[in-house]
Amino acid sequence: MEASKSNQGSALEEESKEPNQLIKGMRSLQFKKIVQDLHSKRSWKEIISNDEEQKIKDGLHTLSYTKPSIIQAAAIPKIRASPNENFLFQSGNGSGKTGAFCVPAIFAVDPSSNDYQVLILANSRELIRQIKQVLDLLSKNTGIKIEIGEGAEIKQCQILVTTPNYFANKVTGRQSINLRSIKLVVFDEADEIFKHTSNLDILQVLVNYLKSNSPIPQYVLFSATFNDDIIENIKSIVTEFNSFKLKKEALVLKGVCQYYLVADKKKKREFLQKYFDMCKQCAMIFTNQKKTATYIQDALKELGNSTEMLIGGGTMSFQERDRIIDGFRKQSFHALISTNVLARGIDVPEVDIVINFDIPVTSNEGYYEPDYANYQHRIGRTGRFGTDGLALTFVENDNDGVNMGHLKSIETHYGTEIKEVKSIEEFLEIYRAMRPYLFVYNDSKQGFDI
Repeated sequence: MEASKSNQGSALEEESKEPNQLIKGMRSLQFKKIVQDLHSKRSWKEIISNDEEQKIKDGLHTLSYTKPSIIQAAAIPKIRASPNENFLFQSGNGSGKTGAFCVPAIFAVDPSSNDYQVLILANSRELIRQIKQVLDLLSKNTGIKIEIGEGAEIKQCQILVTTPNYFANKVTGRQSINLRSIKLVVFDEADEIFKHTSNLDILQVLVNYLKSNSPIPQYVLFSATFNDDIIENIKSIVTEFNSFKLKKEALVLKGVCQYYLVADKKKKREFLQKYFDMCKQCAMIFTNQKKTATYIQDALKELGNSTEMLIGGGTMSFQERDRIIDGFRKQSFHALISTNVLARGIDVPEVDIVINFDIPVTSNEGYYEPDYANYQHRIGRTGRFGTDGLALTFVENDNDGVNMGHLKSIETHYGTEIKEVKSIEEFLEIYRAMRPYLFVYNDSKQGFDI
């Protein structure tokens, strides 16, 4: 990790049940192969006091945080040091970033005051719910009140977790709240938040408002991916911060074996159907467009497959989105189809396989370029906390080789290898080698069932 100094620069009805699914998911990691040990050599007692450890001990145990991860051991003492400084931390997908800011958020709260004291902003509703689940578990014995910002009213709490859009609509709108006691502001998936011009105006209003707080709040930013343009956007709002960034090669998920298959749209659909005929393991399928996600969902549902679709843009109600995410955590269905709305932060450790129905791309002045960040975040839904997983990307044939060029650019960008497979059978043979205990030989088929 390279350090540098940068200057200028609705209450949910099922809330009480949700942590059980998170716990179940965390414990499922023990059945996966550890490819990369992401634990620190330091113990919790070395980064927080004995009294503090006792307060969150049950939560640490429940979340399987037996030892702090590398990013937790690096970030927590720095965030809590006096005097407070602003920090940008970059750490790989599934490395324990949520715990790295949730622990200091809890200890930043003065339990004797009911004022808003910590503000956590994340890019999607699914992510803020997940963050609250972790906070609820860690703060179980502290009496700290935590709420997520959604719905018509903002509930009084000490830690508020919300999205920039909700903050703009509610907090800076007619229903303003008193943020004069805010001590800590956390941006999770900060590059996604600071990428959008509409968010920059909101964040500038927030920072300007908090400048009159005494003391001025501390700002902490986390993500696996930061590019130069994003850093400049951050500097325009949070003008001074310490930056701890990784080299691109260090972001490679060593446990995730990456493959590609050359296929047109018809072959992609046939591949998915064969996959669900032969394999029922937990998978995520990503598309670039909502209409493609709808096409896949309709096609697979028509053939009797157990899948669900979650897309953003206000097309689904909160209740429907909650039902789908909770059902996926419980493995009530086999695959979740989504756009990039779920590419970031969502932690479902049971996910073994990620399929990119499309190579992720971004538009730049009318031209499409590889979306390096979202490729990394998508495949990071598997291989959580150094475990193994599989990622498969479909590459459509085109006359000028643009799609294959995008894939090769992603390889070069991260200094990794994405190997070709020719068929679903070859891909599942690779999966069988990774998870042999899931497969049973079927004499009648002369092959393996899962």
